[in-house]
Amino acid sequence: MRSLPKDFSYEIERQVVASMTADQWGNPTPAQVLATPVLLQLFEQCAAEGILPYLNSDELILGAEVVLQHRRPTPPGFTLHVKTRLLRLSANKLTFDLEAWDGMDVVATGTLTSAVVSRSSFETRFAEKFRIAEDLAKDVPHARP
Repeated sequence: MRSLPKDFSYEIERQVVASMTADQWGNPTPAQVLATPVLLQLFEQCAAEGILPYLNSDELILGAEVVLQHRRPTPPGFTLHVKTRLLRLSANKLTFDLEAWDGMDVVATGTLTSAVVSRSSFETRFAEKFRIAEDLAKDVPHARP
C-alpha cells in the first residue's frame, strides 16, 4: 500500500431508498427506516473506496472489526452522508473513525478496522475453503429470483 496522508478521510452520499430499510433486511416489524446492516455496508464501502487509489494492484481491503452505534432513524428520501477518517495505521491494519448524518441528525458513529492483504496470499490461504464452498453450492437449491 502506498503512503496515506496523515489526515486521510473520505466521504460518500447515498439517498436512502425503500430497499435499504430494516423491514426489507429481515426486521420482522414494519420498521421503514435505514437498516443497520446497510449502514455498516456503507461505512465499509466508504473506507474501501477511499483507500482504493492507495492499494497496490495485488491488494485487497477487508473488514476486520467494527464498533457501531446506530443512534437515530433515517427514513427513505433522506440523503445519508457517510464519512470515514483514518485514526491509525499499524502494519496492515487501518482503523477509521465513522460518522453518518442525514441533514437533521448524526445517525451513527463508531470505528472500523480494516486489513490490507495480498490478494494472491489470501486466495492461496483460503483456496481449500473456496473449493469446498463451490461443492456445497452445487447441492444448495437456488433461491427464487
